[in-house]
Amino acid sequence: MLTLSVDGENGRALEWSAPEYGPDGNAMTPIMAAGKNNLWGSPHIDLTLSTKGYEDIRLTMFLAGSNKAPANWKLQYSSDGVTFTDIDSASFTITAEQRKVLTAYFRQSLLPAAAADCDSLTLRLVPVNMTTIGGGNTSDKPSGGEIALNYIVVQGVSSDRSGDKLGDVNLNGEVEIIDATLIQRRLVGLASFSERQEALADTNRSGDTDIIDATYIQRYLAGLLKEF
Repeated sequence: MLTLSVDGENGRALEWSAPEYGPDGNAMTPIMAAGKNNLWGSPHIDLTLSTKGYEDIRLTMFLAGSNKAPANWKLQYSSDGVTFTDIDSASFTITAEQRKVLTAYFRQSLLPAAAADCDSLTLRLVPVNMTTIGGGNTSDKPSGGEIALNYIVVQGVSSDRSGDKLGDVNLNGEVEIIDATLIQRRLVGLASFSERQEALADTNRSGDTDIIDATYIQRYLAGLLKEF
């Protein structure tokens, strides 16, 4: 369930933007807009769902905005909908240059372990401050501005570990070349692993994830290694 508020107290329905978002300036997208009856106050965007039976929870979300919307945002989580905790390194700034292009500020971003196996998990986006994308403040014109959001995906894997296989880094039940590729991406900082994935990636049982683990998978798939 997606809920939105411009002022922090009243709900705000999603609307459709004018055809202005996207690289060609012709795309429409869902927006949360301020207005004369919905002034900027303490805005938030909440996504509430169940993660019961799942772990390694990851979020993908694309956002953009207009000049009069808040620029600096952070992501929080709550298991009771009351107490929210900031997620480390989960903050971003919508720049004036990128404001009209939906951008993946979260792309399969790994959430804290506490986000797993929740009957009800709420992910909340809130502004760090009320500085606008255009460089002013929302108080300059509290009835103007909009935040665009789309392509929201929350993914997880079953918390049942009985079928785990050493080398199955993407947890799809098979050891494949993509698992070796994921290790390589993890080593150069292009992917993040959960504790469970780190354990499955350690194919040489050295206690660390390194390039040798990827090589072991490649040798296994080529028939040069019978087992890990």
